[in-house]
Amino acid sequence: MPYKCCVPQCRGNYDSTRKVRVFRFPHDEELCRKWVRAVPRENFSPTQYSRVCELHFQPEDIMYETSYVDDRTGRTVTAPLPSSRIRPGAVPSKFPACPSYFSKESTSRESPDSKQKRFEVEALQAAIAESAETSLREEEADRIACIRDLACHLRNRDSTF
Repeated sequence: MPYKCCVPQCRGNYDSTRKVRVFRFPHDEELCRKWVRAVPRENFSPTQYSRVCELHFQPEDIMYETSYVDDRTGRTVTAPLPSSRIRPGAVPSKFPACPSYFSKESTSRESPDSKQKRFEVEALQAAIAESAETSLREEEADRIACIRDLACHLRNRDSTF
């Protein structure tokens, strides 16, 4: 007999026709508290049999395949998972049968490391663009179109002897 979803008003795995994947509450205490706060049940304490179905997660929170980069070839290899998994740190946020204030739109923050990398890449790209522009201006300033420009350039140059 399949596990049933513990979210109020949800019929996940109650019907015999449509089965949905259910996920157990995480063992990590902090993440488990987030799940308990997210599930709209009063005085709820999850047991070892409590589950939340896939209908309550954002599509990007569920992984259907795994991938890794092959060190020898540098190619990314992907393979389907035998059963779907929840992305680490995912919290249920969709509750369609409950009042709308229970459902939360997913807001993802950029991690500090990726934000720092993004700023570094942007700064590097700006420096490269500025360097290329400066190089073009200097090339244009040093360009000699005719013999008269060469003579003028040599007259204006300080003697190093």
